[in-house]
Amino acid sequence: LFFSASTLIPYHTSILTGEAWVYKLLDGHLQCIKNNLSIQKEQFEALISILCDCSFSRSHCGISIKDQLTIFLY
Repeated sequence: LFFSASTLIPYHTSILTGEAWVYKLLDGHLQCIKNNLSIQKEQFEALISILCDCSFSRSHCGISIKDQLTIFLY
């Protein structure tokens, strides 16, 4: 299948930003988190647990630990 420059298909089309996008990613299809963060949901949740156990559970500048980890992995 050949696509010319005039038939580009937009990739980032979500109107969600920030926290809403993270929650959609976590609550959506399991393959979505794998495609976007290159990590499975169970691994993501395990990392959150480890960070919380190590006292990294506080938000920084209003950004939750889940959002911070998502930004790091993205």
